[in-house]
Amino acid sequence: MTPINNFNFNNFVFSTNPFIGSLNQDIFSAVQTANMQGLFSAMNSFNFSSGINPFSSFNFSNLNFSMLVMPAVNFPTFNFSNFATSTYGASATVSRPSLTGRRVQDALRLAESQIGVREQTGHNDGAQIDVYRNGRHNGAAWCASFVSWCYGQGQNTDNSTTFGYDASSQSIRKKAQKAGFYQTVQSGYVPQVGDIAVWDNGDGTGHVGIVSKVNDDGSFETIDGNYSDQVRRVRRTRSSQNLSGFVQMNEWIAANESGSRTSLVA
Repeated sequence: MTPINNFNFNNFVFSTNPFIGSLNQDIFSAVQTANMQGLFSAMNSFNFSSGINPFSSFNFSNLNFSMLVMPAVNFPTFNFSNFATSTYGASATVSRPSLTGRRVQDALRLAESQIGVREQTGHNDGAQIDVYRNGRHNGAAWCASFVSWCYGQGQNTDNSTTFGYDASSQSIRKKAQKAGFYQTVQSGYVPQVGDIAVWDNGDGTGHVGIVSKVNDDGSFETIDGNYSDQVRRVRRTRSSQNLSGFVQMNEWIAANESGSRTSLVA
């Protein structure tokens, strides 16, 4: 293999990417002469096997290798320009806000902090999605699990004073109806921030989202899990297809805290 003259890492930057650790002496096995602006005059090996981390910014600006002799290894061309890792599918490292102890407010804060979390492959999967499902990796739809997490596990509680952990949107609706904290769209009820909006497809399936804003024109916004494969804020109207009604979480939580009602969690 012909020696590579002027192997130039000009403006080559790694920024906090702990998984880069495979560029090792198997590739850079024979550096006969390495000129690093006079810092090193001769190197026989250049080993990255320990990885770049813990350096938060490892900058190869103006680093020039000359007369680099490499073994006959076939590998693709890597372009590190604008290199970043920002998806949540590979690890559950999404930050969470501090909690206030006020259940509805904390549920909203948690929901907002998760906006942008998306599935890893678009098949109800991903490490953070499994967190919403209480650690279950089952590929099931997760809108109800997300709501349960915001009102429960995300607040370090089992939410047993209301509907507990529930992976079914229609089960949440039925529990609220039985407890007396469900208002249908037909009733004319105006939703409150913190309510859970429920859609019923009529076949035992549906959808849920947390009401995050109520507008003067009667529309409202929700923060939904499993909306287009992600956590997303959505603007809604009362005429939204299959919208059934609203779980009154403010009243349900307040009633149980006062001891006037009991939980319906089995």
